[in-house]
Amino acid sequence: MNKLILAFTSVALLLSLAGVAASSTSSASETLTTESVSSSNLLAVEFLADWCPACRALTARVDPLKTSYETRGVRFTTFDMTSEKTRRLAASQAEALGLGAVWNQYGDRSAFVLLIDPSTHKVVGQLDLSQSEEAMTRTLDNLLGG
Repeated sequence: MNKLILAFTSVALLLSLAGVAASSTSSASETLTTESVSSSNLLAVEFLADWCPACRALTARVDPLKTSYETRGVRFTTFDMTSEKTRRLAASQAEALGLGAVWNQYGDRSAFVLLIDPSTHKVVGQLDLSQSEEAMTRTLDNLLGG
């Protein structure tokens, strides 16, 4: 009986954690529109999966940069690569934002951030774990002209 209760509790905890992860990802994508993309100076698209240790390490490195760069017109969003369902949603989001070609080229991997010119929808840079936080800062600063 105790094993059954422990198993049920474990499943409930996992489901609740999955719901939190899904809601945190979807809220970012819900606020991103073609208007907000076109009015930004740079679009940063994170390709991340919940099961990916490299993605978690990348998130820890990129998250501290977000606040200062959002004020400079960098718009961050996440394409969730966790499951087939979330990948389909990310593909739809990419199409809706005019990033279908980017999705077609990069939508089969995770653990990186593409930096995209919002006016041309062309990839102009990339952030990944091979870069230190300082190198990421230099990349962003160079793309923003200062």
